[in-house]
Amino acid sequence: MYKLRDVEGLLKVAMQKDAPMEIRIMAIDALGEIGDSRAVEPLIELLKSDDYLYVRKRAAYTLYLFLKMEGLSDALRQKIMSHWRSWYLT
Repeated sequence: MYKLRDVEGLLKVAMQKDAPMEIRIMAIDALGEIGDSRAVEPLIELLKSDDYLYVRKRAAYTLYLFLKMEGLSDALRQKIMSHWRSWYLT
């Protein structure tokens, strides 16, 4: 069982291609609630290449939530914006 603050465990679940889509989406949501910047790179990867549209959409929304957080570095903010815009405009 994963704890809400277990970022590494949540990332494993979110990235696990054979896990049920609903479980992966719940993990992505939890990562957004936690707001740990370690989740940004894996979320970008999900946004770019996951097989499920709903997983990609939830990753995009969670990355948007990260953009609204204070304390995010400018470099990470720019990286999120670049990938988010590319995804949004396709």
